[in-house]
Amino acid sequence: MSLALSLIVTYYVFFADLNGDFVVLLFFFGISTYYDFFANIIPQRQPIKLHDGTLTHNDGQNIKNLLKYKNLPLEYEEGIDLYNSKEFKKAGEIFEKVLDSGHKQDLIYRLAISSFLNAHNYQKAKLFNDEFEKKNNRTNFDSNDYNSSGLLKSYLKDYSKGLLDYEKSLELNPENNLTLNNRGYTYNLIGEYDKAITDFDKAIEIEPEQAYAYNNRGLAKIKLGRKKEGLNDIEKSMHLDKDNSYAHMNLGIYYYDLGEFAKALEKFNLALELDKTTYEIRERIAETKRKLNLS
Repeated sequence: MSLALSLIVTYYVFFADLNGDFVVLLFFFGISTYYDFFANIIPQRQPIKLHDGTLTHNDGQNIKNLLKYKNLPLEYEEGIDLYNSKEFKKAGEIFEKVLDSGHKQDLIYRLAISSFLNAHNYQKAKLFNDEFEKKNNRTNFDSNDYNSSGLLKSYLKDYSKGLLDYEKSLELNPENNLTLNNRGYTYNLIGEYDKAITDFDKAIEIEPEQAYAYNNRGLAKIKLGRKKEGLNDIEKSMHLDKDNSYAHMNLGIYYYDLGEFAKALEKFNLALELDKTTYEIRERIAETKRKLNLS
């Protein structure tokens, strides 16, 4: 559209018999349309944030990606369908086959890493993350790549390296909501609750209706003794997402810390029922059962 407008304006400026003042206005308008066209058609790796918070790229980068990935095998489409259906284990296996067949594009690595992360197969995710890093020495890493790498390292309990990756992610995109949430979550895991709250505050400021940030900010506040505020945050999280397994797990942690192990076990079991992949939920259930002298 910007190119079409610029061509139309150019015609009227140079070939139409118009009032001089109007021609001047059209001339400057034409310059802006040409600028808009070239700014959009020259590929830019930095993503663009839309009004709804989603990220995209300019037309030039999208065209470049289309040309780059147009010759991928049919298995790629199958993997995309599985990924969109949240069948992450199967999707990861498909993307692994695509990589093994010699298609080493960055996009396939990203999809494989994300698939195995979501399938909680952290060793496979690490394998492809390490390979992706070695492939280009991180020169093609964007903010989301560093976020995925940081989350993977957090899950593998390599917290210090995970936090370094989150920092690099936010250097590239200070408003990457995924990174803010995941870094806050990691701060919770290592007991740095004040820092966690700072990240969750910013995440909520960017996206006010996300259950994840309220839930984990609630746990951080509870751990700092701000129990009423924390429970309000967790309640808000449940209002936004009634099937939020982590909200129930965090309530279980609250009751566990109070020594009310029966209530804690009830919440942990509910979290497991809602999502069997909830991080470390089985370990929490086992520990609580030991406190209750249950087998």
